[in-house]
Amino acid sequence: MTPERCIVLSSAFPDGFTGTGYAAASILPVLCERFAEVEYVAISAYSTSIPSGSGRNLVFHHIHADTAPKWERFAKSVFSKHPATVQRYIRPGLRELLGRLTKEPTALVVLDAPLYWSLLADPALRGRFARVVLWCQNVNAEMFAGLLGGMNPILRAFWRLEIARLERYEGAALRDADAVWAITPDDERGFRERFGAACDGVVGIRVGGERFARPLQGDPFTLLYLGSFDIRKRQGIGKFVRGVFPELRRRFPSVRLLLGGKGSEAFDAPAEGISGLGFVADEAAFLRQGLVVVNPQEAGSGIKLKSLHALADGKALLTTPVGAQGIPGRAGSDYLLAPRVEEMGDVLAPYLEAPERLVELAAAGRAAAVSACSETAYDEHFCRVLEQALAGTGDGTEESGRGQGRAAPC
Repeated sequence: MTPERCIVLSSAFPDGFTGTGYAAASILPVLCERFAEVEYVAISAYSTSIPSGSGRNLVFHHIHADTAPKWERFAKSVFSKHPATVQRYIRPGLRELLGRLTKEPTALVVLDAPLYWSLLADPALRGRFARVVLWCQNVNAEMFAGLLGGMNPILRAFWRLEIARLERYEGAALRDADAVWAITPDDERGFRERFGAACDGVVGIRVGGERFARPLQGDPFTLLYLGSFDIRKRQGIGKFVRGVFPELRRRFPSVRLLLGGKGSEAFDAPAEGISGLGFVADEAAFLRQGLVVVNPQEAGSGIKLKSLHALADGKALLTTPVGAQGIPGRAGSDYLLAPRVEEMGDVLAPYLEAPERLVELAAAGRAAAVSACSETAYDEHFCRVLEQALAGTGDGTEESGRGQGRAAPC
């Protein structure tokens, strides 16, 4: 008997601006159609993001995440079996809430491994769920590995310890789940090579709605970066701002760079053609100013939401191999790919010499994104993968059909 109730455990409520929130928004329409009842539990620091209303069969629950500084969470982890990345989700009342919401038979969909701690810590709670699906938004053990080279020895030692603990924890969660979904083919390969774990499907995200109904055109000589400036992304954008853009501006004096997102103010240099605008409330208005979106990310895992959105918005995307993870299309035809951040200027320059090529590239990229990640295509694929997970047919063998329903990279 397949479950008729579902609990979603996430680190964010459904939204249109965070990776996890966007992933949740992608699957909820299908879950609400498939299950008689859906209970959505978010362990989040932002209570203001709680959706204002629940649907006929959808109820939201909020538990406040630990907002202590990273160093404090790391200190807690030293005397815990859970790594620092997990500490913010170890909250009083979570296991009690999950136990109270569980009525047989109930399926549990966990959005990413750091939230899996309650099931690893309490086998009795784990046993109450008919099926547990772990949908990994990243290969967590790989998220920070690319940054170690730029750290001082002491910080590098701490991060190596954290990555090793995270790898052990993540492996335990992968082994415990009844079904595992990856969000990109790159992540699926990472789970197989790092943990020897096979996935039961690749489930990306959907692109649709009014936000992407029409392309957002802009000036070919205005480059845009919109996103966070956290530890995983600051290194790449720093290289682009300090090393790549000055040479581009020397060759093309009219080119300018607009940076949006909290922390971008630190790069503000108007005399050098760089504007760090800080938090951007209206993304569409920001994106209409330029045609080229740059994503010089060097470290990370999972789908690159900003790259995918750039394609869907009708932008000419310039990125790196990490920034292209999980997006549809082909490099050179639908977006521009530089092997390293340092080479991004050389890849873009021929297109700035003939801006009409950027317009053609942007149109092709948008077509690829809309075709592969439309609401209809996504929902059909997700329905298929979900039913396989609920039925227990995704056991890693060819006979089970595992992987036969794999979607396009998005």
